[in-house]
Amino acid sequence: MNNLFSFPPSRSPSGFSPDVMGAAFYGYRRVWSERAYLARLAFIPILMKFASMVVVISFEYQDNFLRQGLIMLPASFAEGWLLAQFLRTLLMEERWPTTLPQKTDGPEMARLILRAQGIVAATLVYVLILLSEYVLRHGLFLMEGIAGSQAELANVQTGAKEAAPEDGNPIMLIPAVLLLLGSIWAFRFMWLHVPFSVLMTPREYLRNIAGFVTSIRMMAVFLASIVPLFFVAIMVSQGIANLVGGSGLEDIGRFAIVFLSVAAQTVVALIATAAMAFAMRGFLPKSPQAFADAEGKVK
Repeated sequence: MNNLFSFPPSRSPSGFSPDVMGAAFYGYRRVWSERAYLARLAFIPILMKFASMVVVISFEYQDNFLRQGLIMLPASFAEGWLLAQFLRTLLMEERWPTTLPQKTDGPEMARLILRAQGIVAATLVYVLILLSEYVLRHGLFLMEGIAGSQAELANVQTGAKEAAPEDGNPIMLIPAVLLLLGSIWAFRFMWLHVPFSVLMTPREYLRNIAGFVTSIRMMAVFLASIVPLFFVAIMVSQGIANLVGGSGLEDIGRFAIVFLSVAAQTVVALIATAAMAFAMRGFLPKSPQAFADAEGKVK
């Protein structure tokens, strides 16, 4: 288990070389062991996200990513708060809710101030990451529409009913390859909220994950964390659709599938966050007792 899908020792400046399956396994096991605690934390964020998705679907904004992002903004803050709280539990052994100390000038108050700063920073960064995703998806959607319109206009002007096959120009592949490589490298920025939760500076974070291969390793950890639950959610959704199909309960079934999707997305975010924090444990600031439950089990 410890050597399965683990990368060879890194020669990059970062030395970031996690055990992919070990990190994913820890994510699932930690979320399961904290299920009661996380259920209390996630109750309101899941309801807010479900309500926002119902609004998006009701107004048919599935393809309008900018409006979708604005409607989902309150839910994004709630989900960011949820993940920030979980990160403080993972890395600093702090749990919600916290009790305010009687003395406002003691070390306990200083610790609570640092905790609050980490939660606010991680939440804001997470929301900015989600908004950036919506803007990027909107841009790609517009580019795809413009390209399709130009192709259709060219066919009309030439009188061609069908687009004639053309030999591909290898040079045209260069921008696509560069975009793909840039997207892979930028994947590390999708997890900026993890170091921000413990007030680690972006420069220090990027220094510890230097190198292009690091992003590939992070993507491997992410995919290993989400794929099993993703397939389970698909099978359950298909079962619900088959159960209510033709019974006059299609609307109820659609709402049930939306709620299941929202809940699954939240659980996936928690699992991936725990897995990524575990993979980064070598350089993240943390409590001496952090990840003590993994000692002797996953390394």
